[in-house]
Amino acid sequence: MKEYLISSLVSLEASYPNCAFILAGDFNRTFLSMAQSSVKSFNFKPTVKFPTRGDRTLDQIFTSLDDYFSAPTRLPPFGLSDHVTIYMGPGARSASKPKHKTIMSRDKHPSKVNSLGRFLMEVPWSSLP
Repeated sequence: MKEYLISSLVSLEASYPNCAFILAGDFNRTFLSMAQSSVKSFNFKPTVKFPTRGDRTLDQIFTSLDDYFSAPTRLPPFGLSDHVTIYMGPGARSASKPKHKTIMSRDKHPSKVNSLGRFLMEVPWSSLP
């Protein structure tokens, strides 16, 4: 099973080299050690820090891009499940630079004034509605 998980991740990484991967699931005792060794080789980090069933964290979300996600939150169990539901949404984006530059004052150098005058003289004002 461990080899299958690693070969699947290698295949996905080879097919989609610039994509983010998220490995999520119910990792009981038998699967947790297998997942942890696979996760280390792909630089995945566990994101769930709270217990998901009783006092143990069995459900886990592994990703290498945890900076782009908000911290997972605990929600009530879904249906008749005895595991809590985990929600992990997108992270807050940092403020980016505006795409358009707004000039608040006019450049009054003589060359710029003359350039504007030449432009305005070329506009066919009489043909405008």
